[in-house]
Amino acid sequence: MIALLNNTYDETAQLDIVKQINQVVIKSAEYVPLYFTPDVVAYTKNVHGAVPALNGSPNLTYLSKS
Repeated sequence: MIALLNNTYDETAQLDIVKQINQVVIKSAEYVPLYFTPDVVAYTKNVHGAVPALNGSPNLTYLSKS
C-alpha cells in the first residue's frame, strides 16, 4: 500500500489509500508504552501513617512526624 501511495498523485485517491493504511496499522499494532512514571516511595522511622496509593497519587492526610 505504501508503494501504491507513493505512485498516486490524485489527492482524493491518496486520502483513500492513507485511510486503508491506517486501518491496517490500527488492527495490527501492539500496545507499547512509550514512557512510565516511576513509583518512588521513601520511608523513615520519624514519619508514620503512610497509606499506599493505588491510583499513583499518595494521600498525605494521615502522615505524622514523631
